Amino acid sequence: MSMTKTQLLQYVHRTYINDTNYPSSSDDDYLLRVDFADMAINVWGAESGIEWNELVDRAYSETLVNATATYNLPADFVYPIGYVRLYQDGTPTLIPLIRAEREHLHEAADSSEKRAWITGTQGAYVLNIAPTPTTDNGMAGQTVKLDHYREPALLSALGDSAKLEMPDPWFVYHFVLGKLYSADEDFTQATYHNQLAQQKLQDMRVKNQAVPIGQDNTAPDVYGGLGA
Repeated sequence: MSMTKTQLLQYVHRTYINDTNYPSSSDDDYLLRVDFADMAINVWGAESGIEWNELVDRAYSETLVNATATYNLPADFVYPIGYVRLYQDGTPTLIPLIRAEREHLHEAADSSEKRAWITGTQGAYVLNIAPTPTTDNGMAGQTVKLDHYREPALLSALGDSAKLEMPDPWFVYHFVLGKLYSADEDFTQATYHNQLAQQKLQDMRVKNQAVPIGQDNTAPDVYGGLGA
């Protein structure tokens, strides 16, 4: 069910215009359709009450530097998932993420406690590590990892042959057509495609939350007993 950027825009064009004279990437029609597709992707990414599997990112990894306590998080970072993990010789140590405004309480209670917190704003979040990693305390040189939820990649940021991230890109197809027909005041076609888009979104929700066939709907609590 995968679909590339080029395929999506060609499908939209053939349905909407009923020919294969595709607009160039500088044409207003092309740019408008990309804008609508970006809107659809943002709607998908911001869907309430769900975490899309495709937007869970486990790739963040940094090497702790001597006397350096802050590390930039990815620009598409939205919020953290789970504990910060410190790795030394391949062995992980879980350290809690605390709220930034409570850091001074942790500092006063036990300044040697390993902890982390996040500061900054959207697109410029920073991971703070305490105590400050140094060669003396053995933290410098360790690898820090943090799973997180990220923003979706917009169509406007993709190359022509790149695939859309969502599991059913036909949602974007119907969403874009719904917008185009609405702008034309063809409300019959607009309603038709809007309804299909909503159905595609609902279907993705169901599949996203489904447990793999043959697997129990439970998982061991690996974090049990850890401090907050």
